[in-house]
Amino acid sequence: MLSCFNWKRVRQRKRMQKAFHCLHDRKKRGALSGGSPGASRTPLEILSALLEHHRLPDVSIDEYRDSEGKTLLIAAAAAGHVDVVSYLLRVHGASPNQVDCKGRTALMCSAAFLKPKVAMMLLAQPDIDVNIAHTGGETALFLAAHSGLCDVVKRLIEMGADVHKQNATGFTALMLAIDGGHPEIAKVLIEAGSVVRLNRPTASGTYTIYIDNINGDSVQYSYGLGLLSEGMCRLSDIRGLEENHAP
Repeated sequence: MLSCFNWKRVRQRKRMQKAFHCLHDRKKRGALSGGSPGASRTPLEILSALLEHHRLPDVSIDEYRDSEGKTLLIAAAAAGHVDVVSYLLRVHGASPNQVDCKGRTALMCSAAFLKPKVAMMLLAQPDIDVNIAHTGGETALFLAAHSGLCDVVKRLIEMGADVHKQNATGFTALMLAIDGGHPEIAKVLIEAGSVVRLNRPTASGTYTIYIDNINGDSVQYSYGLGLLSEGMCRLSDIRGLEENHAP
């Protein structure tokens, strides 16, 4: 049988689920405001009131999670609530390095959902780890590069993001920048030392496509078992590069 304290903890955690509703569900936010979906209370006002009345003093803010394992900070970052992110970091000491069930941090979610202001705020935290990778092997650099967030990519590189890292399928952030149609970010990554290598094992060896330069909207590459051939292709054709030159 649960003790009175444990029952209190269970009830308190259920109440705190409302905090997640106010971050990403406008209709439920209206209900929590005590009125219609258009009620005037902001997510920050609702969240701060919930935390003030229902948070247990011995429970870390990072222990409150939704069904996907997101902390309040991750949920706020994904939704782009700059004021809520600032509040959680400043007032409650939320950790920017916590991950959800898929290994995603608040920084990754802000990059994936095109929230550059949130991303830059998180990057200002002295204890942030920019090289945490989610279950697919991608860091925030991959997501920012694919999303076209050039300023975020530059800041990540300044803070030591690994431009050589490959994801679970062997692609780098540079490859995703090209795939996403962001030549300006591709150039930034190349200047930082990133290269693209697409390795495909064959009976006679490993067939490689190597991209080493971008001129305008074109890519210079070498391909073959010994990188003996060279060519140029448009950035828009990069997805078909491997298939077009496969043995």
